[in-house]
Amino acid sequence: MRYLTVGGLVVTLAFFDFFPGLSHVIDWGAVVVAVLVGVFGRWVWQAWMKRKQGGTNR
Repeated sequence: MRYLTVGGLVVTLAFFDFFPGLSHVIDWGAVVVAVLVGVFGRWVWQAWMKRKQGGTNR
């Protein structure tokens, strides 16, 4: 699962590298906030699924 997260980050950065004109639309602050929101959302989802499964980790 971690490879998927790293892969998503690499694909996102490669996308902005190929389309440099978007830098005036999406700044680094927006990218950082999006990553932080994604990390927080993943943490909440995992905690919810763990609680739903009765605390067992598969």
